[in-house]
Amino acid sequence: MLAAVPVRVAAKCSCRFRRWLSATAILLFVVSPGTAFADCGPMSQGDSGSRPRVGLALSGGGARGAAHIGVIRVLLEEGVAIDCIAGTSMGAIVGGLYASGMTLEEIEQALNDIDWDDVFVDSTNRADKTFRRKRDDDDFLIRKRVGFSGGKIKLPLGVVQGQKIDLAITKLTLPVALVDDFDELPIPYRAVATYIATGEQIVLGSGDLATAILASFSIPAAMVPVLIDGRMLVDGGIAANLPISVVREMGAEIVIAVDISTPLKSQDEIGSVLSIAEQLSGLLTRRNTEAEISTLTESDILISPKLGDISAGDFDRINEAIPIGRAAALENLDRLRKISLSSPGDQEILVAKMKPGTSQPLIEFIRWNNQSRLSNEFIVSRVDEFELGQPLDTEKLESGIARIYGTEVFQKVSFIFFPNLFPRIPNNLI
Repeated sequence: MLAAVPVRVAAKCSCRFRRWLSATAILLFVVSPGTAFADCGPMSQGDSGSRPRVGLALSGGGARGAAHIGVIRVLLEEGVAIDCIAGTSMGAIVGGLYASGMTLEEIEQALNDIDWDDVFVDSTNRADKTFRRKRDDDDFLIRKRVGFSGGKIKLPLGVVQGQKIDLAITKLTLPVALVDDFDELPIPYRAVATYIATGEQIVLGSGDLATAILASFSIPAAMVPVLIDGRMLVDGGIAANLPISVVREMGAEIVIAVDISTPLKSQDEIGSVLSIAEQLSGLLTRRNTEAEISTLTESDILISPKLGDISAGDFDRINEAIPIGRAAALENLDRLRKISLSSPGDQEILVAKMKPGTSQPLIEFIRWNNQSRLSNEFIVSRVDEFELGQPLDTEKLESGIARIYGTEVFQKVSFIFFPNLFPRIPNNLI
């Protein structure tokens, strides 16, 4: 049975971390303050006092969102300073990673390195499973299990829990894990999600960056909603697929909007259940996208890459989408050059400030708080021993998490940096 009680993995110091887990044990790392990540305060991109503030709005669209990389590359080459970014779904991933200080080359490599077929499957590697779960795989054709909590059977809220994509994004955002206010990222940033109970647009500008990105990317029914501040959040495309108004609220005087959403199909193109489902999804996002586009002024720039038959699920075609995004941006070169930085030196400073520090924290001690039906000894046995006084080994932590998840008792197991940890942790630490 799947446990339904939350569990956290957390760490503390000037470099603290936390990650909400759908389990019942708390693993607490306390790390020394002297190993904090480099300070990632707000970045001044050129002389913002002598030029209009430029905001970048990146739409959702699944794999088509790789085109955002090509667009941003042209902006960088032409010296267009980006003062703030708002993204939805795949736009939240690319925009969030770029705002965190990753280079475009690193983002491109990260998107290519992710096994997209695998991250949308919750199955654990056989080596990380217990003997009993291995036998279950041998004996049963259907491996999905229902949960049980409060005397009631619990069905999953999505086809996948998001275990693997969550860990992947968390690892990519570790260098800025201490940043709780997204205005303090190298570039101020917002992720847009949807409150599933009302359809309301939720703008995420603080908290854990990886969690905010995952909430914006959480496809309804396909992925389990992300719980933030007591609200179940799903893909932001339902409410605002192209967050132009969000960028405007961040103070942008000029908006560069990149629309990579999938165009609606004609009647002749609708010939199967799958195409109807895709059209329904398009209807949800296209209307709010067009409403946002209608707010653009003459000084704003709309970039719409011609992505043709590249679909939202074609993650094996990421490398095709990137140059298409670049080509679309180049079509707007004259207008982009009007808002570029006056001095090439300013652009060099901009790039230099984009990279936050990446030093790992030192572990001072570890504690467990276990409220599950599993023994402390069993859970601890699934994680390799961490040496006190040594830097946190994220690879070792991920391996331990995979083995805990392999028990198939927990819905989700992950980790997150936890600012101001000690006032929030339970008193019954072991």
